[in-house]
Amino acid sequence: MESYTNKKLSSLCSNDLLRTRLLLDSTFSLILLPSTGTEEVLSTPDLQLRLFESLKFGAVPVIIGNRFQLPYDEVIDWSKLVVKLPMARVTEIHYFLKSFTDSDVLGLRKNGRLVFEKYMGSMERLVETVLGVFRTRIGLPPLPYKEVRWKSAFNDSFTVGIIPNISQNQDVNPYSDLDKNFMFCYTAPETRYVYG
Repeated sequence: MESYTNKKLSSLCSNDLLRTRLLLDSTFSLILLPSTGTEEVLSTPDLQLRLFESLKFGAVPVIIGNRFQLPYDEVIDWSKLVVKLPMARVTEIHYFLKSFTDSDVLGLRKNGRLVFEKYMGSMERLVETVLGVFRTRIGLPPLPYKEVRWKSAFNDSFTVGIIPNISQNQDVNPYSDLDKNFMFCYTAPETRYVYG
């Protein structure tokens, strides 16, 4: 017979709305690898879903274990948006996550959101990413950029001004019209150091 806590946790994992609310309020999202007794690289649909949801809702994924192959690792530098923790250090997780500064967490969240929007945000982006990974694996060059002609920054009434020729005897000093008694002067403010 399952206890009340186990029922609550299992219902949390099956209820999308509760999981979404929890991820929106969370800073980190723990992704636990299942123990299979073998040292093979794991990648299951549930793990991929947890990673996808963490990135989508702005939580920093913390992967506990080192046998997880991250998707699109040929094109995405996962070290800038995912935290990995070996299973042997799971007892230190509280102190490990507390060691991140606010700027570190903000950077991880920002990079995660950018990667999500660029590579996984819509079905079109997902297909482009998969095709890009296949193209990278078989060594094909990327698609060329489309040439786009931009509109001119100037309207039809714009004419190019012609600079007249200046004879060698002509004065070209831009300050020649200024009053000769006027003086340009700049003084830096005083800096005082007080030692106490």
